Parts: sequence; structure tokens; C-alpha cells
Amino acid sequence: MTDSTPTVFGQLSLEERVRRFRAYQEGAEVECFFRGSWEKVSAPSWYADVAYRVTPKKLEPPYIPWQYVDTKYTHAAFDENGDLFFYTEEPLLHDSGWWTCRNGNEFTDCCSGQVLYGVKRGDVPWNKSLVVRPQWR
Repeated sequence: MTDSTPTVFGQLSLEERVRRFRAYQEGAEVECFFRGSWEKVSAPSWYADVAYRVTPKKLEPPYIPWQYVDTKYTHAAFDENGDLFFYTEEPLLHDSGWWTCRNGNEFTDCCSGQVLYGVKRGDVPWNKSLVVRPQWR
């Protein structure tokens, strides 16, 4: 089910109802679906005919201290292994990672950024980790 037609609490499996209730008991924020959108509730009633969800966590994007990076690099991204790379052009997302190939055989310049001080990985998935140098836009 999508957010436009969420499953009501009474139609969820017992395991899923317990998971949501337990998350609330442990301090997670909960939302209910009301008039077409999700709204925070401070004390959910857990009615069977109302849809509830744990409020999705806002993901923190990566932070790159660009002042320490050569100005020829305009993009940065993490790969599946958590390794950071810098690129002179926007890399293309592929199933197996970020590709920097142009015209099928010509590779753009890239380098590893593993030793750069001040980098914060954030918690977005690797395939959403592309960062553009602010001055470059």
C-alpha cells in the first residue's frame, strides 16, 4: 500500500501492530493518516479503522568540507562500501556504483577522499549520497 491508501491498524499483522506500538512505547513519534495526509499524534488511540505509522526518520545528507578539496572536483559520492570519491563531472548512478565514463570508453577524473578530515558520512543510502560542490552550481 502507498501513503495515499495506507493500511488501517486493524488490518496489519499482529507482528506489525506490536512493532509500531513498541516503537511508540520506546519514544518514537507516531503519525495517523487523517484527511489525506500524515499528522503527528501525541497519544495514539490505536483504533482498528485508523492508519498509524512511525514517523519516518529524516535522513542526514553527507557533509563535505569543500574548502579542503581541489577546485577541479565538483561532485562527491560514497560507494556501496562506504568509500568516498571526488569527481570532476557529475557521475552517473549505475547498479554497481557511480560511473564516470563518457562516450563508452573515456573516463573522467576522480580520486578517493578517504583521508579528508571533517567528512561526515550522513545516513542516506550510498546511491543517494551524491553531493554537488556549492560554488559549482
